[in-house]
Amino acid sequence: MKQQQKTRQGKLSQTGVGAIAGIVAAVAYVVEQEVDLRMFDHDADDLVLLGGLFARKRHRARSIGLGMHLANGAIAGIVYARYVHDRLPGPPVLRGVTFALIETTAIYPLALLEDYHPAIRRGELGRYWNGTAFAQSILRHIALGAVLGSATARLHRH
Repeated sequence: MKQQQKTRQGKLSQTGVGAIAGIVAAVAYVVEQEVDLRMFDHDADDLVLLGGLFARKRHRARSIGLGMHLANGAIAGIVYARYVHDRLPGPPVLRGVTFALIETTAIYPLALLEDYHPAIRRGELGRYWNGTAFAQSILRHIALGAVLGSATARLHRH
């Protein structure tokens, strides 16, 4: 019975670690996005992509999108901390980057559905099914993964 309680407490601890690390990593993603939006001069703004499903005005779409992005970061962080972090080889930063790049490569084909997105249809958001947007996604996920791996490892120690 006591062993079972320790296991449950450990899982809760991993969940908390993952959520915190995932939110911090999601912030790093947004910071990197602001850099690459200027660097590439291509409006593949993921906050508008997410929030634009619920709001027409760009500033509202970005606010809603930020909330959705941080929630997604927490979920991804929990998955990473509980199921992936200890199973990948290499240093924590490399493990996080590997996880993030696998995730983005797996879901990127959803960009084929871009014609259905209201902001893209209205011309208020750049298209995603192209090399520039894919490069932006890779850079963002490298930032996310590096922070996720590092933050998870640091939080596990405490």
